Amino acid sequence: MRLGVIVMCPWNLNRVVRAYAPDVLFIGWDARVWTRIAFRVWWSVFSLEGRARHHQLPIVVGIAQRLDDLHWLSRQHVHGIVADIDRITAVGDEP
Repeated sequence: MRLGVIVMCPWNLNRVVRAYAPDVLFIGWDARVWTRIAFRVWWSVFSLEGRARHHQLPIVVGIAQRLDDLHWLSRQHVHGIVADIDRITAVGDEP
């Protein structure tokens, strides 16, 4: 069985990988607006692609609730994106 772990705070990635040896890293933000902003700021400075390469693990990000999130994440070279398509299309965005 493969193990995926959800890591909310990016500074915990190394500790979680050492402790649990996951097969996949899931990272993202919660429903509060400031966590989405903080996520994008952090990963604009530090590379998601570089973290995946460093840990030799795929990184999946979510939950994208805006089309802008999908566009930004598509440029970050992550393994996958979890998107709330109903929410994205409800605000008038087209996937």
